[in-house]
Amino acid sequence: MGGEYHVKNVQQATVSNLDNAIMVDNLNSQQRRVLLKDTSLTVNRTWRLSSLAAFDGLETIEHRNNPFITISESGVVGFSGCNRFFSDNVRLFESTFAHKSLFEIGNMAITRAMCQHKSTQQLEKALFTMLENSNRLYVEWPFLSFYKDDITVAQFVASDWD
Repeated sequence: MGGEYHVKNVQQATVSNLDNAIMVDNLNSQQRRVLLKDTSLTVNRTWRLSSLAAFDGLETIEHRNNPFITISESGVVGFSGCNRFFSDNVRLFESTFAHKSLFEIGNMAITRAMCQHKSTQQLEKALFTMLENSNRLYVEWPFLSFYKDDITVAQFVASDWD
């Protein structure tokens, strides 16, 4: 299945009608992120956590502690409940099909503030584990879903969605 993609790298290039699997196999150290031309993954869009398979009790977390993430050509930045995190060590291939996408994150930098509530500590642990273990992501507006193989492990909603 072909499509039009925008490659974000040291030199920008437009890639048309390439098979997703071929593109993923050819990602190299300089070309770490391939986004759809009309991507919703931008530095200006924050995604708020709406569900996390490994954590039951998201509704008990104070609103000001609600985790969020931003994913863009620059990498990943976010807030996990009481700590901030970021990584520019991200391999990302966005596809119009969830099963053909790719997401890998490594070497996350995380602040180490002590969480006030045990539930927030548990949420953070589950969120970081999800990010490290996810291997796919998919945007279906207004949702950003993370997958481990074919299983949805987390879902975020765009903060600019009304």
